[in-house]
Amino acid sequence: MVSVHSARCVRAARRLLVLALVACGDSGVGGDADGIRGGALVFVVHAGDAEFAPAIVKSENSAKITLTLRNVGTKPHGFVVDDIDGSEIAPIAPGASAVITFETPDEETIYTIRSTAPGDNLAGQWIVD
Repeated sequence: MVSVHSARCVRAARRLLVLALVACGDSGVGGDADGIRGGALVFVVHAGDAEFAPAIVKSENSAKITLTLRNVGTKPHGFVVDDIDGSEIAPIAPGASAVITFETPDEETIYTIRSTAPGDNLAGQWIVD
């Protein structure tokens, strides 16, 4: 016969195991720590002469992204998320806009956003969660 104390110990041990697996990011889905993937998201990024707004963008992995870049600056600006295929927008003129569609990778990490215009220092982060 199992005592009440032993049963409590077993339940506590199971809870600790679950917490340890969650803390280590083991969701059973490879590199997908939160177990959430996909979706369709729309973003508008403004490129000014000093910064992207927003400078930090966050989305799920394996998500279909539609991104509009609006150049609100006084010189050409472009856009790319390093290491994400199809995320590049060639430099566009002041006042112009461009739209792209791409899919975020399965890998959950932080990617660098930067301008594709020569000599442009605009930068930011794309967080794939």
